[in-house]
Amino acid sequence: MREASQPPRALTGRERIVASAKRRTPPAIIAGRVLFAAAGAAVLAGSGVAWYGVHKLDSGVQSVDTGDVHLANGAPAPKHTGLDKSVNVLLIGLDSRYAMNGDPLPDSVVHDELHAGSASDLLGGENANSEIILHIPAGNGTPTAVSIPRDDWVDAQDGYGDSMGTVKVKEAYGRAYNSATSKALKGGTHDTHELAKIGHAAGVKAQIATLENMLGIPIDHFAEVNLMGFYDVAGDVGPVQVCLKKARKEENSGADFPAGVFTLQTQTQALAFVREREDLPNGDLDRTHRQQAYITSVLKKLKDEGLLSDVSKMDSLISTAEKDVIIDSGWDLLDFAGNASSLSDGGTSFRTAPIVNDTTWKWVDGLHEVGNQIDVPTVRAFVKNAFAGSDATAPAPTTPSSSTPAPAPTTSGSSAPHITGTAEVINASGANGAAAKESATLTALGLTSTVGGNIHPYRQHTTVLYGSGANAAAQAVATQLGGVTPTASNSVKAGTVEVVIGMDKGTSIAAGTAPTTLTTPTAPTTPGSTTTSPSGSSTSASGNGENGGTIAGDGPNSVNGIPCIN
Repeated sequence: MREASQPPRALTGRERIVASAKRRTPPAIIAGRVLFAAAGAAVLAGSGVAWYGVHKLDSGVQSVDTGDVHLANGAPAPKHTGLDKSVNVLLIGLDSRYAMNGDPLPDSVVHDELHAGSASDLLGGENANSEIILHIPAGNGTPTAVSIPRDDWVDAQDGYGDSMGTVKVKEAYGRAYNSATSKALKGGTHDTHELAKIGHAAGVKAQIATLENMLGIPIDHFAEVNLMGFYDVAGDVGPVQVCLKKARKEENSGADFPAGVFTLQTQTQALAFVREREDLPNGDLDRTHRQQAYITSVLKKLKDEGLLSDVSKMDSLISTAEKDVIIDSGWDLLDFAGNASSLSDGGTSFRTAPIVNDTTWKWVDGLHEVGNQIDVPTVRAFVKNAFAGSDATAPAPTTPSSSTPAPAPTTSGSSAPHITGTAEVINASGANGAAAKESATLTALGLTSTVGGNIHPYRQHTTVLYGSGANAAAQAVATQLGGVTPTASNSVKAGTVEVVIGMDKGTSIAAGTAPTTLTTPTAPTTPGSTTTSPSGSSTSASGNGENGGTIAGDGPNSVNGIPCIN
C-alpha cells in the first residue's frame, strides 16, 4: 500500500539541506531492513564469548548521550519497580541513505546493488522503520523481543516534555532529528559530523519517549543502525538458511525465492528477503515476520558454527558495529555481557505488537496517510505479558534455608488466570477488526494467538473448537467469551484452539465492550460433534496472521530450528 511519508530533511555535505518538499515514498522503499545489525551488536555484547571481543566493542562503538527522557504533560518516564533487574533494549533500524557520521552512503551499494535510490534522492529520511524492544530477564532467563509495527498511529513525544502530535511511530525519530539539526544549523553549527551527532541524539531520545509513553515500560538502552549496517553485517555472517511456506517472487524488492528451506547466498538476497511486502498476505506485518525470522536464523548460525568464538570473524563483526552502530553512552557493554549471556543460546523469541486495523486514514502536515489503528491498553497488556513470560524462564534465586516455612501463596478472586497454548481467531461476523481484537485479548491472557482472516458466509453464533491437548485452553477461551461451549474437533491441529467469531459477539468484540477477563467456564463437549472447522479458514499458526504470533526456532512451523513464515 502506497503512503506519503514525512520528508527527509537530512543535511548533505557541509550544508545538508532541510528538504521543504513533501514526497511520497514509493512501495519499493525498504522498511525495517536494517534491524539485524543492531540485534547483532546486542548479541555480540551479550554472548559472553571473549572478554577481548566485548571490551573491544565497548571501547570502539559510537555512542550518544540522550540525557533524561521527559514525557508530555509532566508524566514521569516509566521505571523498573521493586526488585526488577531486567533490561529493555530498543533496537532501531533507520531507513537512511547516510552513514551514521552524516556522510552519504556510496551509490555503488545503495543504488547499484540494493536498488534503493541514493543519498541525493532524499528517500527514506531518518525514519525509525524498524523498532524492536529486546527484553533481557535478570538471571539469564530467555530473552523476548517485541516488534512495533512502523505505521502505528501514536502520540509522538520529543523527549523534552512536549508532544509532537499524532504521527506514525516511525516518524518520531525523523521529526526530532530534523528539528534539532535545523536549530543547530541556524545557531552556527555547520560541521556535517557534528550535526549528525546532534540529530541522532535528538531522534533516539524522541523515539524512546514515544515508545515509553505508548508501551508504559522503561527503555534502558538503545542500539541503532542504518542501511549500510545491514549490508555489512550480512556480508560478515555470510550465507543464511531461511524458510518460506510458499514460493515468492516480487519485482520491487527483487525477491525470487522457493518454498521450503533455502539459503540466502548474498547480501542482496538477504536484503530482498527482509524487504519484500507487496505480495505478502499481511503486507508490512509479514515483512516484520521476515525480519524476525532472519534474525532467528542468523542467531542459530552464530551458535551452530561457533562464529562468536572465531576471533577473526568476531573482529569483522566488531569493525562493522564500530562503523555502523550507535548506542547510548550510558550502556556498559562489559557489565551487560555478564548478565545477558543467554542471547547467544539461540532461544530468543520474537513477537509483534497487535493492531486493530491497518486502514485508518489521518491528515498529517497536509497529507492524507493510511496507518495502523491500535488500542494502547491492549498493546501494553501484550508487551507486559510477553515480558512476564520471559522473566519466568530465569532460574529462581537461591535463598538461605529457614526453620520457618514460607507461607503458602494466596490467590485473589479478582486476578485473571494466566493460560498457555496456541489459538487462531477467524472472523465470521462481518464486524471489522473483531478477530484482531479477540486475538489481542487472548494474547494478553497468555495464549500465542494469531488471526486467521475473514470468512463468508457470516455465522450467527461464535464457536470454539480445539484439538487434542488443548482442553484447558479451550475452556479458558470459552470462559472469556462467555456463553460458548468449547468443542473437541479432529479437524483442529493438536494443541490449538480455533475461535470463529459469529455475529452474536462480533460487534461487541470489535467495539471493545466484550469481556476481556475470565468468568465461569462451560464444560466442553466430546469428540464427534457435527461442528466442523470452517471451510476457507487460514492454516496460519504461530508466527503468522494479521497481528503476528511468536517467531522462534522451536515453534510449530520451524524446520530444524529455522522458522517457516509467509
